[in-house]
This record gives sequence, C-alpha cells and structure tokens, in this order.
Amino acid sequence: MKVREGLVEAGVVLIVVGLVLLAAPSLLEYREFYPLVIACLGAAVLVVGVLMLVVPKSLLLPLKMLASGLLVLAVVLILLSLIAIPPIPFVTLRLGYKYSFTYSKQGSVTGRIVEVRVDNSLGETVVSAWDSDQYYVKVVLNVYAPSREHAERLANVKKPEIVVEKVGERTIIRVILDYKVVSPAFFTYDVYIKVPKSVSSELHLATSTGKVSVEGLRARDVSIHATTGQVVLKRVAADSVSVTATTGEIDAEVDARYAVLQVTTGRLSLRILGNISGEYALSATTGSIDVIAPDSPSVGVRLEAESHVGDVDFPSSWVVIKREGFISTKVVAETPNYAEAPVRLLIRASVTTGDLDVEQG
Repeated sequence: MKVREGLVEAGVVLIVVGLVLLAAPSLLEYREFYPLVIACLGAAVLVVGVLMLVVPKSLLLPLKMLASGLLVLAVVLILLSLIAIPPIPFVTLRLGYKYSFTYSKQGSVTGRIVEVRVDNSLGETVVSAWDSDQYYVKVVLNVYAPSREHAERLANVKKPEIVVEKVGERTIIRVILDYKVVSPAFFTYDVYIKVPKSVSSELHLATSTGKVSVEGLRARDVSIHATTGQVVLKRVAADSVSVTATTGEIDAEVDARYAVLQVTTGRLSLRILGNISGEYALSATTGSIDVIAPDSPSVGVRLEAESHVGDVDFPSSWVVIKREGFISTKVVAETPNYAEAPVRLLIRASVTTGDLDVEQG
C-alpha cells in the first residue's frame, strides 16, 4: 500500500513540475505576485494538514496528493523568484557599499567600418550611434566592497582594457574585462560605446547575466549572444543579424536582409521596420514569439510557421495557403499584396512549446 501511495505521489509531483515548467516563461511575467502566492500555498497546505486529521481514511490519499502538488508548486515558484532577482542587492548587504570608477577613450575613426567586440558577463553593454565623426568608449567599474580602500585596491587590479586598432579601412574596438573572482568584493562592468552614424558597424557582443542594447546603428553584421540576460535592438538596420538567448528575452526593432533570432526559454519580440526586403528566421523552444510587421501597400509579408504545442495567430485578412494540425500547427500565409510588393518580408518561425502571434501595424 505504501509503495502504491508513493508512486501516486511521485506521479503527482512529476505532473506538477512539468506543468509549471511548461508555463515558466509566462509565470516570470507575474513574479511580483510570487510572495503572495507562496503564502497562500502555505496556508492551503496547512488547511490540508488539518483536514487529514479529521477526514476518513479513504480521503487521505487524495489529500496527500493535493498537499504534494501544492508543496512542489511552492518550491518551483521560490526557485523561479530566486532566478528572477538580481544578485546585487544581496551582495550589497553582505559586502557593504557601491563604489564606481570610470575609464574612457575617444578618438578618430579610420575608414568606413567600425568593428566592436565586447564580452561583458554581468553588467550592461550599450552600443549606439551619434553625430560625431569619432568613437567614444566609457567603462564603469562598479565595486561592492566593505570600504573605499578595498574598492580602490580592486579597481587597480580590475582596470578594464580598451584596445583600439586601425587596420586599413577598419577601426577595431575591443573592451577586455577581467571577471575573475576577488574576495571580499563583488564587481560588475557597464560598457557604453558610441560610433559615428556615418560608418558601417560590425558588432560582436556577448553577456552571461546582463543586458545588451544596440540603438540607431547601420551595420553590416550584428552578432549577439546572451546566456541569461536581455538583448534590446532599437532602430537597427543591418545586412545580417544573429541574436541568441538561452534563458532570457530578445526585444528587437530592425531592418535586415537576413536575421536569425533564437531563444531557448524566454520571450522573443520583433518589430520589422520594413524599409528593405529581408528574411527573418525566428525560433523559441519554450516561450513565445510576437512579431509586428509594417501595414503598408508597399510591404508584403509571408509567414511560414510551426508550433508543436501552441497557437499560431496572424491577421484574418491574409491569404491562407496552408494550415494543418490541431495540437501541432503548421501555417503558410501571406498578405494579398505579397507577390507584387516592392518590399517583401519572409518570416520563418518555429515554436516548440508556446504561441506565435504576428500582427501588422
């Protein structure tokens, strides 16, 4: 009997864990309510425990199953809340105060191409365009330490290296950051780079747990990788765009001849500016994809999409060429003007578990 009860409880645990993980990307949007929900789950478990003292034996197994499910849900929510909360407040409480040290470099640009390379594990990286004909690099080292003396000692050791090379028609900017752990202190780098609007950029950016932002650039190639972090692109025009996020969020506003945007667990939001024809390959393993395409007579849009567990939505005015499946959905649809439009956008999207929504506006 005990073995049978144990198997039933294990089954309930696995079902609850599977359902919570399935909904994890959506649950993260409501993490401000986690404390209240966890408190309510605790009260519910308490009530179930009291009921188990008074109900007939025939009802004990269902109550045990309910209590197991509630406890697992509470534990998973606690883990999700810990993932969502940045570590800096805890580090600050443990190590003391925040001290910031600023390093910068500015100079002229050689040729028409600026190449930027930054791998910033924890902090923020921002690359933007400005009206000047020079580049500008600023790195802020944020140190959390017990005293100013400790912070200054660490700053001397962890000073960032800003390397600028000029090779032919190319200016190469590299920011080298040292994230090797030093105790008793915690530190992050924030990197801000400005390049002339008149040049064409090539970006190679990466972060582990941080944020990468690119704004107002005209680029030949944009390559960004985030492990657990956020990538934001605003008004970026490029020949090629490649953005991947393992557990995080991609929010892009781009024009690209070819773009690949991928999230493993998280949300992908794309607004296509629609000034040039292009192909967009989008994918999410567990998460959602939201696309806004231009609503213009000069822009035609074709959608080739698949969702294994989820919905595929697009404007009702589009011409449906193919639609099949119930749980797993495959769709091919396009705007009525796609064949003759001077600007044509091809969207290829795939979601394993989650929804795909395409709008025009």
